[in-house]
Amino acid sequence: MKAGGEDLILAQIRTKCEDGISFVAGMDRETFLNDKVVQHAVAMCIVVIGDAVAKLVKRSPDYVGTHPEVPWGLVVGMRNRIAHGYDGVDFEVVWDTIRQSIPDLLTKLPAPRV
Repeated sequence: MKAGGEDLILAQIRTKCEDGISFVAGMDRETFLNDKVVQHAVAMCIVVIGDAVAKLVKRSPDYVGTHPEVPWGLVVGMRNRIAHGYDGVDFEVVWDTIRQSIPDLLTKLPAPRV
């Protein structure tokens, strides 16, 4: 990957994390579980985050290896659960992901290199 290419992917990941978090701002679990539009918007953010992480893992495995604090595999795994959830997506899990795992991911993402 071109120098700095990681930073572009990290920026995309960060933006989609922030988007998903903003979609549920001020919302409680029950409201989320009754709002299909927000459910699907958040799920799509998680899918895009996972796609970007998978791209980063494939293109820059050395870079990814220098940041073991980031749960790269778990992020891709969650993307796969949503994208391939043929028997239905568990929106309770999506709620927990956007409220807990995604904010945690944001704290662990490497800062862009200047």
